[in-house]
Amino acid sequence: MNKNIYKLVIIGKVQGVFYRAWLKETAQKIGLNGYVYNKINGSVEALVICKKDELDRLVKLCYEGSELSCVKKVEYFILNNFDFSNFSDRFFIKY
Repeated sequence: MNKNIYKLVIIGKVQGVFYRAWLKETAQKIGLNGYVYNKINGSVEALVICKKDELDRLVKLCYEGSELSCVKKVEYFILNNFDFSNFSDRFFIKY
């Protein structure tokens, strides 16, 4: 099964509640590469390189989130024609 790059949009109470740190740790435990960052509109977005079954697992975990978070919705999209050869072999928080 091939890996793709997915953009995740996590909506709810996800800023100021250690959600990005939680997502970084969770993605690293699963062995995923990518990054997570806050958006001005209050959501959190992540770019993740993974297989579809790994994405499904991550999306399910995203609803659990950090202890103080409250996730209302997780959307994801495949990013076609995205060059991820420059991605590092880790998951990090982008500021």
